[in-house]
Amino acid sequence: MAKVTWKHPAPRANPFEALVGDHRKYAVHLCVVESFEGEEIEILMNVVLPALESAKQIFGNAARCILFDFDSVYSVLTIVATDRSRSHDQSEVYKLQLTDWDHPMQSKTMTDDEIESFCSRNCSTMHGLVERVLREAKCRNIISELSAQGFEFWWGEADSEKGWQHIPV
Repeated sequence: MAKVTWKHPAPRANPFEALVGDHRKYAVHLCVVESFEGEEIEILMNVVLPALESAKQIFGNAARCILFDFDSVYSVLTIVATDRSRSHDQSEVYKLQLTDWDHPMQSKTMTDDEIESFCSRNCSTMHGLVERVLREAKCRNIISELSAQGFEFWWGEADSEKGWQHIPV
């Protein structure tokens, strides 16, 4: 059985943005998971559903992209409602860290080629998991509701030059 730890710190400003006068506060909800083999869909569903629910509270046209951004080096998936330029991230941010995927990356025994292959495999696996979760019956109603409000769903890879990929739902 997976060991799941949620952290819900009080909303606060991004220290880097605050330096340039942007004092918007973000609530970053972090789910850290260990020993999860075989439970990936259920775990991801428990992060995706509240992230999608929070997007329902967004009004106006600034943020109409739900971005699933995966950092394969640290095995962290970030889910945020934003705009195409990522200049209007909304205040509710959800993160999922899979420590079982991260631990091998922290070992000093992997070569650069092995690290690159490992990251690529994890990224591909997470992309597939996100697409599966978004197609699950539990997500259908909220996806329909968000789509009717003009939201689109996107996949990104942290620090990648590839750009975003549209997730058809």
